[in-house]
Amino acid sequence: MRKSRDPESSPRGNAEKYLSYREAWARIKAAQGHGFYLEAVTIEESIISDRLIRYLLSVNAIELKDDSHRYPPFGQLIQLWKQERPEPITSRGVDNLQEAVDHWRRHRNNIVHGLVKSNPGTPTEDIDDFLWAARQAAAEGEKLAKAVSQWCAKVVPRSPRETRTKTSEAVTSASISPEEQRLTRLLGQLGFSAPIHVRGRTSVADLFKQKERCGVYVLEFATGELYAGKARDVTRRFVQHSKTHDDIERLAFMRVSEAELDTAERSVIKRLEEGKPLRNITFTRLPAGETDFDLVMSHEEQMRWRADLSFQDLSGPRLVDPVLRRKYSRRYRQFERLGSAERVSDVLRTYVDAAIPVPRRSEVAFWAVTCLPSVGMPARININWQEVFNVHGHDADLWCSIFMAASPFDEWSQERSDKLYERYLTLQPTDHWYKPGGEDQLNFYIRADEVESFVTDPEVLPAIREFNLRLMRRGPCIYGRYHCMDLVDRLLEEKERGEELPAAVPT
Repeated sequence: MRKSRDPESSPRGNAEKYLSYREAWARIKAAQGHGFYLEAVTIEESIISDRLIRYLLSVNAIELKDDSHRYPPFGQLIQLWKQERPEPITSRGVDNLQEAVDHWRRHRNNIVHGLVKSNPGTPTEDIDDFLWAARQAAAEGEKLAKAVSQWCAKVVPRSPRETRTKTSEAVTSASISPEEQRLTRLLGQLGFSAPIHVRGRTSVADLFKQKERCGVYVLEFATGELYAGKARDVTRRFVQHSKTHDDIERLAFMRVSEAELDTAERSVIKRLEEGKPLRNITFTRLPAGETDFDLVMSHEEQMRWRADLSFQDLSGPRLVDPVLRRKYSRRYRQFERLGSAERVSDVLRTYVDAAIPVPRRSEVAFWAVTCLPSVGMPARININWQEVFNVHGHDADLWCSIFMAASPFDEWSQERSDKLYERYLTLQPTDHWYKPGGEDQLNFYIRADEVESFVTDPEVLPAIREFNLRLMRRGPCIYGRYHCMDLVDRLLEEKERGEELPAAVPT
């Protein structure tokens, strides 16, 4: 049998593979969240098949094909896997990974064909039973896809090209610091070229061919901070950065097609910020370093507010601005005539109490509430450059839109997620997001009848507080000129009387 070529050994292959897998895992999570379980199952099967092909190629059990569709079908791949590795594989809590995947394959077949398929003259499976089984298959498939991927990463040997690259890195590693070595390894895992020292350069045009300059780049600064960005021409972008930053030390680059620039940039930023401070503003999570908001609320208080859900600082004076107050007094009187004014106020008050840090001291400068911002929308709360909470509808038919961080939910099991939706029957996830909040955000719609319990839920509130604090640390609120002080009087009235903030109660 001829020796297999490894398409994943090239830097470009690694980058494209990384991006496709990032998209696949994101789609699995989104599909399950929206109830599209068949889509999740299909992607999970694709991931498992791809990893088994990777393994079987490495042991010469199959030959490399020019067309991926010419590889053996899923069931045959599993049988070849069992032949090559007959001993049970234990991974991610699964005692026998091979048998678990084979069992899931049969379950998957029943699901894929079970929605409308039945014997002539007989009814199809009950739709509720089908959806329950499909949801179970999607959750199990995600677990197995991760287990197979993890196992494959451990056992598949490096290609000769990868080995040569590793040897080359070892030879040159002595000339760079341990921190630079760690960053170089991380960037290599993401598909980047080895970082190049560029301090003192006015141009990097000699480093890149004319037609190979579109992609994602990472700058490393003398402070240890990083900046990740996208560019159709990285040489031009470098010159622009050099005019703003005079401490650029190294540059790493990964070629990406123009159509994939946005997705690749967000993915790289999300991965890098897990271990290094970034100078980026867009797409990052909690900004590092000193911010304007630190002058209003100390960093220690911010960290306590994030961790202790019952903690709220109501001290400090409120803004006195007669001009701003007069500006929206008429609109507030219109709001008072709404049949739902009292209910809307209650909902807003609960949100402000639970989700806005030091609301008296941060009013206007870091958060603002708009009264009757549009038709059918009684009120909206904004932080930094985006809305975080709004109420729309009228009378008894009121709904709320809430933005929060997505990362606190990353490790949730399917069962835990299901229980959240069981507690809040009107909860609806959407794909709506705003650029200032970055990639790490979720948006939910929920009826006002349930929103007060939802925003104070100890499983939900940490995600809301994380998101709002992040936005405040990014900078002031640009919507302060639309702030309705009369409405805030109404929201803070109970605080003015010195009543204690109700703590979030576990459900």
